[in-house]
Amino acid sequence: MESTLQKITLYDILGYLLPGSTFLILVLYGMGEEKLSVFLGQWADDQGVLYFAFFVAAYLVGIVLSEIMRWIWPVIRKLYKKRPETGLSDEEIAEALKKSGIRGEKGEIKRKVREDLDSYYMQYMYGIIQKSEDNKRIHNYASAQVLYKNVSGALVMGALFSMIFGHGAAIWLYAICFFMSIIFLIRESRFEQKKNKYTVIWFVEKYLGNTQP
Repeated sequence: MESTLQKITLYDILGYLLPGSTFLILVLYGMGEEKLSVFLGQWADDQGVLYFAFFVAAYLVGIVLSEIMRWIWPVIRKLYKKRPETGLSDEEIAEALKKSGIRGEKGEIKRKVREDLDSYYMQYMYGIIQKSEDNKRIHNYASAQVLYKNVSGALVMGALFSMIFGHGAAIWLYAICFFMSIIFLIRESRFEQKKNKYTVIWFVEKYLGNTQP
């Protein structure tokens, strides 16, 4: 058990456990006070087992939610997607990519950078930068982005599930859930911009030696 707990990372807690718990709490709330009391009463003598089962279920549900959000997120991102403001020119970014070992003519690389840097090269650059001990802050931005994305999805899907299959939740709860989902969506966008911005800056700095603020 201790070995298993040691393997649980901050990413697991923020990316899976917290969103999964949010979803399950909304579903349980939607059962109504009477049904929930009966359910909890059945486990009155085994609360430890109940808590353990809840956290295991929350973790597994969080993984499922994360996969669902991975499928639908590209569609949502098109509504607000924009290139990170780095202060770097396409020429500098293309030169850094070329020096990193990317195949292709520099002119073609520069064209892809100008047209859609995120789709063509962002994952590649992030994969290199996130390995550096000097750039650990990038993991904080990435973890926060995953947290806000998955919690946003958990709030919407949990509220919808509770509305359709539950009987005890109030309308004001659903309104709060949808409002909070929008707030988390905005914060996800902000932290994605931070992650992408510093990914590009530190990548160019690594291969060109440019010093950026």
